[in-house]
Amino acid sequence: MNRLVSISVLILFAAFSALSAAESLPYYNSEEFTPHGIETNSEELEEFHQIPSFSFINQDGDRITDRSFENKIYVAGFFL
Repeated sequence: MNRLVSISVLILFAAFSALSAAESLPYYNSEEFTPHGIETNSEELEEFHQIPSFSFINQDGDRITDRSFENKIYVAGFFL
């Protein structure tokens, strides 16, 4: 029984240590939050994932394509 308690305490300690060591993201508008813009023709953009052209029919029967969102910011999640 004592051995089981000791092992449980060690596991909890390891879990707490791992969680407290995790890096956290800065809060928006805090001192450590320093956003930077990316220029349109920047080489940094070449590393970003780009969504290929797509065409779907939505729940209203309308055709939605990548052109529907041209010059807009959007989040895409495709699933089959």
